[in-house]
Amino acid sequence: TDWGSAVFGQKLVAAWHAFTDKVTNPAAPWLTVEHHAGKVAAQQAYAQVLAGSGDPQVGLIITLK
Repeated sequence: TDWGSAVFGQKLVAAWHAFTDKVTNPAAPWLTVEHHAGKVAAQQAYAQVLAGSGDPQVGLIITLK
């Protein structure tokens, strides 16, 4: 309540820009996305995560088409 909605909005946007600048830096990527397709790939990715051997810097996108 001390800032008001306008100042809160400005601070939120500034924090969001700082975050996105950091995580999208190509020299030091924060997250790498891997695409996997099919039932076997989904099972392998799931087993890897369950075993604790997944990389926290890798985001998995799995398509079951």
